Amino acid sequence: MIKRKVTKIFAACMMAAVLLGSASVDVHAETLTTTFKETEPNDTKETAELIQANKETAQGYAEATFAGRFEVNGYTSEKDPDWYKVYLNAGTQYMTCYVKPFSFSIEDESGNAVITDNYTYADTTRFGRTAYEFKVQKEGYYYVRIVGCDPASGQYEFTVGSPTYAMDTCKISCEEGVINMTASGGTKKAHFDGRVLAVLPKDAVVEYVRLEVKSTLIKSAILINERSGKSLSLDFYPFTKYKLASMNLPVETMWTAELKYNMTTSFAPVLTVQYVYPIYDIVNQ
Repeated sequence: MIKRKVTKIFAACMMAAVLLGSASVDVHAETLTTTFKETEPNDTKETAELIQANKETAQGYAEATFAGRFEVNGYTSEKDPDWYKVYLNAGTQYMTCYVKPFSFSIEDESGNAVITDNYTYADTTRFGRTAYEFKVQKEGYYYVRIVGCDPASGQYEFTVGSPTYAMDTCKISCEEGVINMTASGGTKKAHFDGRVLAVLPKDAVVEYVRLEVKSTLIKSAILINERSGKSLSLDFYPFTKYKLASMNLPVETMWTAELKYNMTTSFAPVLTVQYVYPIYDIVNQ
């Protein structure tokens, strides 16, 4: 393990720990905090503040616990650069930026540039969050430099490491159109093809489902996610299931609903899916 002396105050949701300058801290063993606020002076690489890599999860976002999130916020201007030091694993990483426009660069300990770019507030549907993908060749410490795009000081926020998440909802129509049931009873199947959704974000996973059938004549409903092979017994009535993000059910698949009944009825079911998705398909693709 690589250890580093730290003299910063880390704020967590439930606790705060003051790390004295004489204490040696293993940053990989610490519990991730939610938000880190910059403290001056941090205007040079030598005074860079030690932060943690973001490790947010789909489940943490969906449940609003934001487990694994490590977000940095501060203020900067054209003449006030802010420096941070972060330990990153090898592989694909993301610099996700928020709030006001700023320029940023990430370099290794030898000063070699990994990524340099300019963030502009562009996407209001996700509070301006924009992801910049970059590759880390080997694990180790890296330096993040933030510089404002305006003479006046302005606020910035970012995460570096794993992507952050957002949530949205889609509706999938029944492939069969109308489902007809008779008084003789039995089971009917309805299919919903999530693969045809044109604007579905990559790697979207399900948080909530609702089978809209507009009929209380159905006795029970089981929903099967064909790609994963997992099935859900939906709650009766309406036919819903919540808190599913931990199951990692892909939205982009064929869904099969098995409907048990014993009454005559007809309806055109629609599957509503609320999903969580990582923000990493915005720029540099």
